Amino acid sequence: IWGKFHIPKDVVEILSIKDHEIVTFEIVKSEKVLEIENRRGTIDLAGLNDNATILLRKNNYITIHQMSKISITLPRIIKITPELIKLCYLIHGDGHYQNKFYFVNKDVGLHKFVIEQFSEIFKIPKEIWRARLLYNNVADEEKAKTSWKYALDLEDKQFYPKISRCVLNTSEYGNLRIAIDKTIVSLVFRYVFEKLQSLDGEKSNLWALNGLLCAEGGARKNKQGLHKITLSFSQKEKEMFREILERSSLHGLYKESQNSRFTIEGWL
Repeated sequence: IWGKFHIPKDVVEILSIKDHEIVTFEIVKSEKVLEIENRRGTIDLAGLNDNATILLRKNNYITIHQMSKISITLPRIIKITPELIKLCYLIHGDGHYQNKFYFVNKDVGLHKFVIEQFSEIFKIPKEIWRARLLYNNVADEEKAKTSWKYALDLEDKQFYPKISRCVLNTSEYGNLRIAIDKTIVSLVFRYVFEKLQSLDGEKSNLWALNGLLCAEGGARKNKQGLHKITLSFSQKEKEMFREILERSSLHGLYKESQNSRFTIEGWL
């Protein structure tokens, strides 16, 4: 029932444990079940289930473990901030988190935001991220890869060896997909995102809309300035996006267009 034991190399050497030697383990202390904290404006990651084992660490960190997956250690308490809400809805719009976890975009600034916020909020360092260039252009693909490398301050070893070919033509520097190979991150993200979707305050939903617009939004200008914003959606996202628009006090300013996008206009 304990799954695998990972024994540090130093312990093996000190105890002179040999290959295939039978070792007996004695459980001298069992962790108590963690009580879920309900602090206002926070999310307690100890509430994760999905067959995950939660181990308490020092300084209010926890280690999340699932069988046959690489464990990960994170802060236990995640504060709900505008940055967290924008981050999660941005990744929902331009990422994937059902099993593998990744974010795709052509904007350097959005990639920097995602990497920096994961470091700030979840204490996941930049070195954990992997990157793959999504490219279909007649220009120099190595030049494009180098541009992303220096723009995001990544190491060569963080890039996947192969460049993925897009179906559609890309810009000169292509799109970039950044990923975290630890699949438990998808579990954590889904849990946090589910908690955020229950927020009904106007400000919270405006921050959510900000993230969605960065991923799925478009804008049109005229002589007076910005006069129309569009928000694309899939049929699965339609009702969620509608609720966010309603909770953002935009009733009467948006309408559905072509059953694939919401158009926001008429505020001038």
